[in-house]
Amino acid sequence: MSQHSGLAKSMPQYTQANRPLAVGTPLGEDALLLIGFSAEESISRLFNFHLDLIAENETKIPFEKLLGQSILVRLVLENGRDRYFSGLCNRVAKGESARRRECQL
Repeated sequence: MSQHSGLAKSMPQYTQANRPLAVGTPLGEDALLLIGFSAEESISRLFNFHLDLIAENETKIPFEKLLGQSILVRLVLENGRDRYFSGLCNRVAKGESARRRECQL
């Protein structure tokens, strides 16, 4: 038995608990971690949300389970209140690294 065999099991998993940004997807609570979010909203125009997401190294992300599905973003404001954004995922792409994903609502 290698001295490093228990290392992977003891490493922390990503969690959205107590984070100012969180995302809800059909993949489950912590399958993806929201690390960036930009939004465009205006009167008489469609909104556009861009999400920067990461996944654990070993996590396989089935894009087909995200496309066309409802995605919910929670943002904690300075006053401690939550602001929610939701939309249908219309684009998913692999980001700059193997763990990174981008999603557009």
